Amino acid sequence: MGRSVSYPSNALIVTFNTLPYYYKAEEYYEAEESYIEEMCDDLLQDFVKACEECWPSLNLDIKWLGSEDQALLSNRLVRIGVSEYCGMVAYWVVPNEQNPECLTLATRWAKQIEKTFVSNFGGYEKVGSMSNGGGVTRK
Repeated sequence: MGRSVSYPSNALIVTFNTLPYYYKAEEYYEAEESYIEEMCDDLLQDFVKACEECWPSLNLDIKWLGSEDQALLSNRLVRIGVSEYCGMVAYWVVPNEQNPECLTLATRWAKQIEKTFVSNFGGYEKVGSMSNGGGVTRK
């Protein structure tokens, strides 16, 4: 059975992009593991910095949601994070589970930031799933 990059099922916003080193598959397979980890660390640091600049109410708040989805930032209403699988990265926004009574406000806040979030981090959109679980995206 195939699969695609994970993201939380309660996501209010999801957008996709690729890791830079996957553009050159030969270099990726020959790269040392430490180099790949460094690329991922840089990606996460850049993501956190960009989010903090765009939305000052966010604070660094690292938490795993399940086994594959890592929330990196949060405010009273939402958590923002990433998931990665085979070079595809999902950037997402979910309601903050610590304030379930604020779901309506979280949804409204997400709608307000969606255009900026997608334009800053997205490159692909999910258009469907195959019967084996693999995701289908387009630029």
